[in-house]
Amino acid sequence: MERHQSALKAARQAVKRQTRNTAALSRVKTTVKKLREAIVAKGEKKGLPALLNEVQRTLTKAASKNLMKRETASRQIGRLSQAVHRAMKA
Repeated sequence: MERHQSALKAARQAVKRQTRNTAALSRVKTTVKKLREAIVAKGEKKGLPALLNEVQRTLTKAASKNLMKRETASRQIGRLSQAVHRAMKA
């Protein structure tokens, strides 16, 4: 266990950061999951571009805050937008 004041403060900050980062990554996963489910569902196709924009926004935000690598976010955006375009054609 930490003894010094600075070590105690650093531990408190680490917990705060961990909860913030976990919540943000959970938000990213939830939006991606919603989009994937909407792509698979054969119903409403008009809402897909709006969902894609939301996913792009959350992925870009996560990448800018170093929650994930920039290239990873870019790759996911590319693959999801490709899937949306395929679904819109079908």
